Amino acid sequence: MIYNIKFTDAINKIYNTKLKLCPLNISHGILMYKSTYVQKIDEIYFDLEHDCNDEINAWFNFILNRVDDAIFYNMNKISSLDASFRNMERMKETDTKINLGELSKMNLQMVKK
Repeated sequence: MIYNIKFTDAINKIYNTKLKLCPLNISHGILMYKSTYVQKIDEIYFDLEHDCNDEINAWFNFILNRVDDAIFYNMNKISSLDASFRNMERMKETDTKINLGELSKMNLQMVKK
């Protein structure tokens, strides 16, 4: 949750946007590796007697790996959307009329990918 808030704030500052939701959701990745996530947190000591930098770094590495997964997943979706939009542009250039049925089929294909 903190990641989502901080990441969204950073994007808003860098790109001067007003996003309310994080564009890279890592929740699915955390759910897939829930036991590892819990283990990484359990290994962190929350007191002043222990030096737990290695454990905190291991947890951050886990989170960064989930971010990498989300970026990879979204890049594949973006490539698919880009190809669909280019196909639509080609259809316009050749003056091919697009009826609503064809548009609906294209939208369904994009959603399935």
